[in-house]
Amino acid sequence: MKKLYTLITILLLNMAAFAQSPQKMSYQAVVRDAANGLIANQMVGMQISILQGSDTGTPVYVETQTPTTNANGLASLEIGTGNIVSGTFASIDWSTGTYYIKTETDLAGGNTYTISGASQLLSVPYALYAGGSNGGLSDGAAAGNTPFWNGTSWVTNNSNIFNNGANVGINTPTPERILEVHSNTTYSFGITPSLMLSDNFQKWNLGLGYDPAFRFSIASEDLTERFVIQQTGNVGIGTINPLAKLDVAGQIKITDGTHGAGKVLTSDANGLATWTTPGAATSNLADGTAVGNTTYWNGTDWVETSTLFSNGTNVGIGTDTPAAKLDIAGTVKITDGSQGTGKILTSDANGLATWATPAPVAASAPYYHFTTPVGGNMSIPVGNSGAIMTVALKDTCATNKTAVGMIYYDVNSNTVSVLNSSPIAFAYIEAAANVLTLYTGCSAKTFTFTNTGGVATITLGGVANISAESKWTVLGI
Repeated sequence: MKKLYTLITILLLNMAAFAQSPQKMSYQAVVRDAANGLIANQMVGMQISILQGSDTGTPVYVETQTPTTNANGLASLEIGTGNIVSGTFASIDWSTGTYYIKTETDLAGGNTYTISGASQLLSVPYALYAGGSNGGLSDGAAAGNTPFWNGTSWVTNNSNIFNNGANVGINTPTPERILEVHSNTTYSFGITPSLMLSDNFQKWNLGLGYDPAFRFSIASEDLTERFVIQQTGNVGIGTINPLAKLDVAGQIKITDGTHGAGKVLTSDANGLATWTTPGAATSNLADGTAVGNTTYWNGTDWVETSTLFSNGTNVGIGTDTPAAKLDIAGTVKITDGSQGTGKILTSDANGLATWATPAPVAASAPYYHFTTPVGGNMSIPVGNSGAIMTVALKDTCATNKTAVGMIYYDVNSNTVSVLNSSPIAFAYIEAAANVLTLYTGCSAKTFTFTNTGGVATITLGGVANISAESKWTVLGI
């Protein structure tokens, strides 16, 4: 069996560490062969490993060097300046756990290592343990890292508190203000508290909310939001979604010395409000002149006497004693787009009224007898197109002078024509346009036709105070 060489390693107390990169540590070892003879004035190959936890632990740093021994077989080297195989010497956290040095040696100066040994670092140089000038702490992982004690050792790479020398950030490495508290929550249906204020009796949460709107909130211990400010500037008290600059869900109490029972909040020209007694403010409304008076604005002032009256039960227009729900003394104009000449107001099943064309009226009574004064009217149903009628017309100023005949009235053209006439005692009739004329020897009498919805209205014209007797038989419509 091949005999192992023995390697004696010595860690001197004068090992040095440097605060500035690269860090290094002095190391010396006396190299002997299997016969315990010194290996003097000879280059040897060495691999140095820093192990964590035990002499077979995980290597956190490995390097190689080829030092030359002196006449006494002493090899001197600086760990941290060799050819790096793995790890970074400056990143070793000497404050966490125990460390060991393992050396492997090739007496021929190569990398076929046949001699090895490991020993615990019982005392780590102060400067290395302190990480240079960091007071016993290793370097942080990011600018602004703030260390904390985890119960066993100092942790320097914590990501909760950052201090960049000007600003302090909680949960953010890039604070933009003297103190910035950041929440990683990107969306929440309620408040995401980032800061709590508390004493022995109560706890209050400050945080941000996102739904139904972006807002800053002050919430009680159970996270019920009591006060919010939206990004729009709206402030809510008792509501998380204020719809005005100040939106209060609940009662408001304002005690400024003007408060009192039954008062109303009144503003001045600058919008400053105080409590005032109703009616104490200036009003240009005088008493009405009758029960039921209502007011109207005339463009300058309120007027107390309008033509609209309300007695609490009925409303009157043009009357101060309305006898129905709506009582109008005068004409009514309704323009809803359906209005037109000759139309009638018609209601639907719900009582809603519109103007409608009246249905044609059939001539149900074919015989009509009138005694009409000059200026008076006679109405005869004639249908939609027209009617043939027999007529007997008598002027009261000429006894026994009666004209008879047959006429046709065309509703569409509003014209009347004589089909035949039988003069009696020199009485006869003629027609032109919509006028039928009776001649009896006295002054002529005219019968002027107009049609409205299938009903002919006939107006008697002639000398005043003289009437005419007429008989009409509707033969066909």
